[in-house]
Amino acid sequence: MDPMAGRDVGTIQRVKVASPQTVRLAERKPIVMYGTSEDMTTEAWKALRSNDWDHAIDQAQATIQEWSIAGLFLQKKKMQEVGHLLKPLSAYQDPALQRRVMEAMAAA
Repeated sequence: MDPMAGRDVGTIQRVKVASPQTVRLAERKPIVMYGTSEDMTTEAWKALRSNDWDHAIDQAQATIQEWSIAGLFLQKKKMQEVGHLLKPLSAYQDPALQRRVMEAMAAA
């Protein structure tokens, strides 16, 4: 007696199951690369340059999501320590001062 069917196993019909002739694979989104903000941004640009639009968008969105919180934290910290964020570069008329600002931004 089969406990699941509730009757004798000999009375259950048998069926021959054939494997499918064609196998269709689901299309998967490209894997997003995580790392430093620079690495993630570089990956997004690389995908964009190779016309892999979906991967470029996914990578850019992941980069924004991953690093936005850190960016806000650093922005608040700078406001507390310095009192303001960087002015637009065009606000600095002196070319030497513009160069110092760019060097400071690159070092940050």
